[in-house]
Amino acid sequence: MGEGTFGKVLECRDVNTSKKYAVKVIRNIKRYREAAKLEINCLEKMEVLNKSKKSYIVNMIDSFDMNGHICLVFPILGESTYDFQRANDFLPYQFNDIKNMAYQMLKAIEFMHEAKCTHTDMKPENVLFRYKHNYDTVFNGRKRRNEKRLNNSEIVLIDLGSAVFEWEHHSKVVSTRHYRAPEVIYGLPWNHKIDIWSIACILFEYYTGKTMFQTHDNCEHLAMIEKTIGSPPNSFTKKCKHPLYTRVGTNYVLNWDENTEDGIYVKTNCKPLEKYCVRITSPDHINFFNLLQSMLVYDPAKRPDATDCLRHPFFNEFNTISRRFSQQSIQMRQRIRQGSTRTLSSSSSLISSFNSNPSC
Repeated sequence: MGEGTFGKVLECRDVNTSKKYAVKVIRNIKRYREAAKLEINCLEKMEVLNKSKKSYIVNMIDSFDMNGHICLVFPILGESTYDFQRANDFLPYQFNDIKNMAYQMLKAIEFMHEAKCTHTDMKPENVLFRYKHNYDTVFNGRKRRNEKRLNNSEIVLIDLGSAVFEWEHHSKVVSTRHYRAPEVIYGLPWNHKIDIWSIACILFEYYTGKTMFQTHDNCEHLAMIEKTIGSPPNSFTKKCKHPLYTRVGTNYVLNWDENTEDGIYVKTNCKPLEKYCVRITSPDHINFFNLLQSMLVYDPAKRPDATDCLRHPFFNEFNTISRRFSQQSIQMRQRIRQGSTRTLSSSSSLISSFNSNPSC
């Protein structure tokens, strides 16, 4: 079904039930085995904490060791959001699908963060659709080509092999390069807010079909970020642990030459975030970019957490539905209590009647 540096994912059949599962087989190498044990530990803790049993995080069914290969058993899910977009010529997702996926990702991360756990490797490859083959192929007459359109945008987060609990050791370098937060690039201590930055980069990719920061170099990465969201505040740059900036008076300037080949590439291919909005008169699209802007803040102390993001006006329709269900739940509890009181009153009357008429 897939493979990576860790090993392979195989589609296997239970000989007793004939049901199929996805089995993640880890290479028999110490560092991968240790990572697998951490993933199992994290998934088991998530399962214990998930009292509602409604989660956007993958559910591990079983795990075992076979000839030195640790194996993790999962339900079979759909393809990753990256693979779907790649197979669709990197066309942007439908806007409503982006909104649905954004809400689910933030709910999943909110749950993890409440459990004091940071995913650390949020990227489109680690976001899978819950169902296989959940799309139709339609012909776009205006663009004269076939396009895939999702029927169901339910997603599940996978790969908690790099997840870290608050009290565990935090490696200096985490996250896949393109989705890495500035504090990690700076060599600073980091926390759960790195997931928020990564999700913003993912949502941008869903919206445009392009990787937000396509680079493998720290200086170029920071130059792209500056071109997209503006320069970082001096109060933040002066904390940088690497020689990436030069102090000029009271300011800190990135060690970057815009006139080199790489500099021209950044200047040509990166533009301010709001310039990517394709419907500047749509309140929904404006809210989307306002949400991204709030998530892409240099200083993690000023970056919103998942709960703050979910309260953003971009998600008003979800919050309205949630409030409506909460109100309905409150009303239902009140009716139940009233019904119980009426039943108790009726029972009291019946007892009084019985006591006044022993012949009954």
